[in-house]
Amino acid sequence: MPLLPVGSDWLILECPTTSHVALDLIELLTTHLYDTCQPDWSTLTTHQQTSLILGDPPPTLPKKFHHMWVKSTLPTILDYVSQLETVLYNIA
Repeated sequence: MPLLPVGSDWLILECPTTSHVALDLIELLTTHLYDTCQPDWSTLTTHQQTSLILGDPPPTLPKKFHHMWVKSTLPTILDYVSQLETVLYNIA
């Protein structure tokens, strides 16, 4: 995963103005983690959660399942990014 600017984890997961935008995506990711026998969302570090939100497959997911993971999460991730962009532009 590329390095993120300081505060990106906070902006995505904890900021009162923007964190609500990720709720649908977090629900999807939580389900996919469970369905693929990966660690539970609540056990991941903030950085690991942010990494998943930004499109990385779980590091413990076997490579043969990466394509399936990306294919099933990418549309919701792109929707999330669009919504986050809208929120950020509206507060600027």
